[in-house]
Amino acid sequence: MRRALPGLSINVHVYNREPARRFVLIGMRKYREGQRIGEDGPVVERITPEGMVIDYGAGLAQVRSNR
Repeated sequence: MRRALPGLSINVHVYNREPARRFVLIGMRKYREGQRIGEDGPVVERITPEGMVIDYGAGLAQVRSNR
């Protein structure tokens, strides 16, 4: 699965109990829950305390932050 998503690495990870305050930076671009990464990339399904869950079309995958 990781081979299918090359270069998907979290630069900055901000988790907050309030969903509106959560975001991740990937490739130094800001993404919130529900946003697509790039034009044809996966969707940020949810941001968790450990990283994020993405929907890559064929299922869900967890991506941990680089803490």
